[in-house]
Amino acid sequence: MDSSVKFRPLLAGAALAAAGSLALAGCSSSTGTADAGTGSSTGTSGKVLVVASTDVYGDIASQIGGSAVQVTSILTNPNQDPHGFEADAQTQLAISKARLIIENGGGYDDYVDTMRSSTSSKAALINAVTLSGFKAVDGDLNEHVFYDYPTMVKVANAIAANLAKEAPSRAKTFFSNAATFRQSMLKLEGQTAALKSRDAGRDVSYTEPVPGYLFDAIGLKNVTPEAFSHAVEEGNDVPRRR
Repeated sequence: MDSSVKFRPLLAGAALAAAGSLALAGCSSSTGTADAGTGSSTGTSGKVLVVASTDVYGDIASQIGGSAVQVTSILTNPNQDPHGFEADAQTQLAISKARLIIENGGGYDDYVDTMRSSTSSKAALINAVTLSGFKAVDGDLNEHVFYDYPTMVKVANAIAANLAKEAPSRAKTFFSNAATFRQSMLKLEGQTAALKSRDAGRDVSYTEPVPGYLFDAIGLKNVTPEAFSHAVEEGNDVPRRR
């Protein structure tokens, strides 16, 4: 069998499905459904208002907050480019009212910071890239930290801690839900370890660096020309070999 592995753009292929990568969010609704009490940190429904830059983070917030939160996910279409997103009045209103905002960071969803500034938001902010601890190497950082399971656990824990401040009476539930989320990540890490035992060291190429952290965890060797993947990610013409 050929030692190289090729994946389609944005990893629609079966290899990621096997790793269970995006099962971390469970594909559930991003909106809570029951009353959480009253107070300045809540909306008219009594829920803590949370805004997430994408539905990946919105879903994690829903898993942690449950019925105590009302979550608005700004981007819900996986085919929409976050780098070119332009906010509308409804999104800006949600940002202005939120008590907790969750962003990916690292340049992935700068529109969140732009809206926070324009609305003078006082909401607590969770930045996944900051929590990850990953640093740029030679000025380059793979900002797609949602493929790094330990980082998602940190995000879940940070959500629980912030929600506990907003709704102290529900703190025990938030931290319990975060512990449950961590167990789901451990299962995915187990699947990844199984892939690593089988495929570590194999060459891999991709059109964009989106799955980089997952591929690193599997132990795959990235042989994609850097100029190629950067050009695709930025929407530029791919340089031709001479």
